[in-house]
Amino acid sequence: MAFFAPAISEQNVALAKSSLALGAGDAYVMCIMIIKFIWRYTYEQSYYTAVTKKDGNWWVGWISEVSGVNCQERTHEELLESLKITLEEALDFNRNDALIAAGNDYQEEQIIWHSS
Repeated sequence: MAFFAPAISEQNVALAKSSLALGAGDAYVMCIMIIKFIWRYTYEQSYYTAVTKKDGNWWVGWISEVSGVNCQERTHEELLESLKITLEEALDFNRNDALIAAGNDYQEEQIIWHSS
């Protein structure tokens, strides 16, 4: 799946501004947010492994790639949704924690990893 992300130019900012009645700064910020969204769902890992099983009246599960992401729900569908929410919260928390630990003088770099 491929996404097209237009370059941020004066023309694109003007178009966003006129379409949304925003100030130039707001339109620029919106363009940046859209590009970050496209990047996140195109290039960042978006597939994780949910290990699930029925345990009595409950469904239990965890994400094998991220320690501490585990849930318990009454139905399999509720379990998968809880795992998605908990995974997103854990990734956001871990990222914020890493940035706080880094202080002010740091770089963020994408690393691509392929299992063998």
